[in-house]
Amino acid sequence: MTETGSPAVRPQRRPLALTLEVPDDGQAALAQATDCFSAAELGRYRGLAKPADRLLFRAAHTLARVAVARCHGGSCGEVEIDYHATGQPFARIARGAPLAVSWAHCEGAVACLTGTDSCGVDIEPLVTHDDVLDLAREAMHRDEIDELRALDVDDRSRRFLQSWTVKEALSKAMGEGFGGARGRRLLHQCSLHPRPGGIEVRAPAGLLDVDYAAALATVSPHHLAAFIVAGQAEPISIRRLRARLTTAADAEDLASSLVDCGAVHAAPLARTTIGN
Repeated sequence: MTETGSPAVRPQRRPLALTLEVPDDGQAALAQATDCFSAAELGRYRGLAKPADRLLFRAAHTLARVAVARCHGGSCGEVEIDYHATGQPFARIARGAPLAVSWAHCEGAVACLTGTDSCGVDIEPLVTHDDVLDLAREAMHRDEIDELRALDVDDRSRRFLQSWTVKEALSKAMGEGFGGARGRRLLHQCSLHPRPGGIEVRAPAGLLDVDYAAALATVSPHHLAAFIVAGQAEPISIRRLRARLTTAADAEDLASSLVDCGAVHAAPLARTTIGN
């Protein structure tokens, strides 16, 4: 038993991904989640004006506590979340060493990833964009845009979402997100090309300085997620669990509702160096 009285959880031996669907009418859920927020979390939370944004924030940070406790051992109540100077989040258990954690949310869903190495996750709704070529000019390399032009509308949208989610997750694993200089370079100077068994990434020399493994998964009928783990030159499995949100949910409720969804296969990003 832990000091909080919760049963100790056996740590996982591989990265762990958790997903959670958040209904529009779930505003009352996780109402007490902020009780365990750090000062840094509370500052960011209080800066959100929209109730929907606050709900997704509560859901993401609660799910992160569940993921860290399940992956690394300990109880949800022992997990502390803070931020590096770059804005990259990290977690501690009972004031221990920093642990890698990443989360993302979009309309209706939250995803979280944690492991022993730096990691990143993104989740996006599976929708068809009629103006996807216009969006691509703002967020994709010219080689990717050329590939989009050869596809029909539905395939264009999915291909755009694949590139966007992987790039955003990768920018988080790099430690800075799209807000950092290297993260912004990913958008226009780096191109992603899905291949059988993995993803080829073409990037300027020096932009990607470590190995990464990547996985794309349809985590619900309406959402696509990308999971990135740094320091991986070999294929890995990411255990994926799904949580269920209830009106009275807290971290322990989410932890007790987890359903094993099997493993997501993450293949190394095949890197090709190109000019700027």
